[in-house]
Amino acid sequence: MQELFWIAAAAQLGVLSANFFAKRMFRYRENLERVDPVVRDVFWAQHTFLMLAVAGYALLCIFFADALASGTGIGRAISGFLALFWGLRLVMQVWHYNADEKRRHSGFNWLFTATFLYLACLFGGAALGGFAR
Repeated sequence: MQELFWIAAAAQLGVLSANFFAKRMFRYRENLERVDPVVRDVFWAQHTFLMLAVAGYALLCIFFADALASGTGIGRAISGFLALFWGLRLVMQVWHYNADEKRRHSGFNWLFTATFLYLACLFGGAALGGFAR
């Protein structure tokens, strides 16, 4: 089971790294120049803390894979939270993001959709005790 969580760690690190390319691709700085300074500050603060959280989730998968898969205690609770987190991210990917943008970058859209589905299912299964030995 540990390997499935290492794959999850790699997937989360992939999501994290994609955000560095997104800054340029979506022209964050240029677009944020048009908003109030406080909105810009909030955006960068939330973006930074979200990326730190995703990095932390990846580290949990690397160093605590057995606990996450155990189906007991804190591992089950964290897996449940991560299932909810990535499940909601999947919903956002499918139903919230601009359809034209998803068509324009269809390969990335499918990659992210598959990634979020994998993560939600893996952590959901762990939260439900599906991987307990």
